[in-house]
Amino acid sequence: MIHFLLVCLLLSIPTNDQVFQMQFDVTTITQQASSSFQIQVDEAGKIKEIPGKESELPKPTTKKYSKSVLVGKDFFEIVTPDSRTRYDMIKNQVIGIVPEKKEYSQTSVQALVLFRGMELQNRQYLSTILNEALKDKTRKSEVNRTEDPRDLEATFGILIKDLPRAEPAETHQKQATTFHIDNKVKVEYTPSGDKVPPEFQAAFRLWLTHTASIHPAIRNRILDKQFVPRHLKWKTQSGAGYEEHDWKLIKVSLAQVDPFSVPAGFRLLVDDKDPVSVMLSKASDRIRKHQRMTPPEIEAAMKKAVEAGRPLDAFLLAINDGLSYSDSQAAQNLRKLNVFQSENEQLKSFTQTFGNRKSEKESIEILEKIDRTGLNYGYVLETQLGGMKMQNASGEAKGHYLKAIEANPHLTGAYVDLGKVLQSMYRTPDAWKCWELARQIDPKHGMVLGVLKLEKQLFEMHPEFFLSKMENR
Repeated sequence: MIHFLLVCLLLSIPTNDQVFQMQFDVTTITQQASSSFQIQVDEAGKIKEIPGKESELPKPTTKKYSKSVLVGKDFFEIVTPDSRTRYDMIKNQVIGIVPEKKEYSQTSVQALVLFRGMELQNRQYLSTILNEALKDKTRKSEVNRTEDPRDLEATFGILIKDLPRAEPAETHQKQATTFHIDNKVKVEYTPSGDKVPPEFQAAFRLWLTHTASIHPAIRNRILDKQFVPRHLKWKTQSGAGYEEHDWKLIKVSLAQVDPFSVPAGFRLLVDDKDPVSVMLSKASDRIRKHQRMTPPEIEAAMKKAVEAGRPLDAFLLAINDGLSYSDSQAAQNLRKLNVFQSENEQLKSFTQTFGNRKSEKESIEILEKIDRTGLNYGYVLETQLGGMKMQNASGEAKGHYLKAIEANPHLTGAYVDLGKVLQSMYRTPDAWKCWELARQIDPKHGMVLGVLKLEKQLFEMHPEFFLSKMENR
């Protein structure tokens, strides 16, 4: 037994709690751009810039701090004096803890990768129209407001589709290597004498991929060497300015760590002024406590509504059931209730909003005019209004879905559509939380299938950001 323990020690065979630990001194220098501007599109669709006030470049700010990186087999953690962040690559969860405030945050890896892809496309588009708007204009600012595609690839760690691939060139000076693409995107790398143990290499790659804004082609060159960087320096350029990053390795070791958990008494970080954030903080508990109506209960409630002269309420109850559960009898129940359309003007008006029988504007007016007095399921109208206003830039759809979810926390379809609205607002962490809640209620629901499809696309398009695959979820 003693001989076995000695062999394990000599070979550094990790236990479940053993990690590969790296300690760095980090310096970050941030330089902001000097001017503000707006872009407008005239009636003919022509893009024009409205210049803002040109000012002197603000002084760069410098931040220095220590950082420890703990790399396990299927996770990595980043520990700074102010926070501790765990990337669980099996559950695809990111949990951040702020001890001083006794708060924690939680999001998904999928949400972070989705944002990268969306923001990359957005910045590409903005840069294109800026270049068009700024033709024949001179700028005094030392910081270019347009963005080079290679800089964007570095910032988001994703290669741009249809952009010709560039192989990094290398220059060497003693032990240091400078990688550069088009003599513009540069990374200075000096390897240490420490190689990453094989059992930790997958999570090591994920750590560098998620946390260092280095061009993917250069990042892969560094990772292929399998050495811990003794010195890593790069610059992130954007239209808003630039950041210089300088990491210096202090120490490498194998360490034992306690199992990760959020300390008791820590509060989930919630923006109390944001209705979405408040809803999401309470949703899981409300979903667990909510009791589903049985088919006989639904049938009895519909019969009671019809007998009381409220066939619309019975109709809304059937829709409510279909929006919530994949095994509902909504289709059959709606067919039974169709006979009441000719007898009830309110129900007839409501069904006129389906399909293309009315314009979107007319349908919204009809739904907003429906008298909800006596309707127990009037909140279902909010889901209909939300669906019609999803493309509205004012964000009205969000409020409609929140009202519906407040009334019935089991509205699977409302969570899915609210997630789509939040995604369009670039609030991908909140969007993904909505989709996870929908899966919590009914993972087989037809509206959840679109989320699964999006998730599969993320795994296939950006495998470098994931450890676990779809079939392992």
